Amino acid sequence: MAERLERLKQLLTELEAELAKSPVLDASTQANLQKLRGEIDEAIAQAQPEALGESGLAKQLQSQMEAFEAAHPSLTNLISQVTNALGQLGI
Repeated sequence: MAERLERLKQLLTELEAELAKSPVLDASTQANLQKLRGEIDEAIAQAQPEALGESGLAKQLQSQMEAFEAAHPSLTNLISQVTNALGQLGI
């Protein structure tokens, strides 16, 4: 479980870096992704990954990914990896 949490943290860091390089995202999308990131970080910090599943964060990330898949392929790839990492944690 610890390895999976570390991988999730790494992917989130990569996602944050990619978001910083993507000024073409509209403010609403950026705000939604940052909110999700904060919720994931909070659940990880509290060592309660099950809280992530209860809030449906993986589903929210999937929805965001589908919204801009064609325009932002690198973000889509990272979000997909984060979603997979959440799934591996049983979230």
